[in-house]
Amino acid sequence: AHNLEIKGGLSSQANGHIKGDAASNLTINTTAGLGDTLALFGTSTMTLHNLSINTGDGSNVMWGSDLTAENITFVDGGMTIYNDDIMINSTGTISGYDMNKYVAIKGTGSLMMNVNASSPYGTFPVGTTTSYAPAHIQKMTGTNGMMGVSTHNGVWANGTSGANYAGMASIVDRTWDVTSATSGSMNYNMKLEWGT
Repeated sequence: AHNLEIKGGLSSQANGHIKGDAASNLTINTTAGLGDTLALFGTSTMTLHNLSINTGDGSNVMWGSDLTAENITFVDGGMTIYNDDIMINSTGTISGYDMNKYVAIKGTGSLMMNVNASSPYGTFPVGTTTSYAPAHIQKMTGTNGMMGVSTHNGVWANGTSGANYAGMASIVDRTWDVTSATSGSMNYNMKLEWGT
């Protein structure tokens, strides 16, 4: 239930952790990048109320743990995740994203957000470390619930392995993995974006 503002560079140790809870706010407000991966909160998933990223030079914050947050705001700079998941609470929002400020995925991690049935499209502002590739999802029928989106380069014969068709044919060099935490059948629309 406290707030933390990081205003300078960061050099973390393997056993150094920042802890917070659902009433805590973390603000990254620097003139340049942090300089190290922000590995938060030990080995468990961390919860924050608000996360605000403003790196000044537009660089991404390297994120090294799972995170559940009520709100994430990109002011200047985005975040890069590896094999961790970023979850926005069902009552929360992610804002300030654009083609230069988004959740860049460099591994198996994903961005998870709630999608309500019969609502407008929800934007999952994801991409790779080289370009923005958001997914827009609209659930037509089914149960409201969390959906996860991940994206990576390549179009693989077996989904995530096998031959890379992007090197053999004139196709979009991007794959989106969409998952649902809700069981049962769903009917949803999806729109995808990518750079030329």
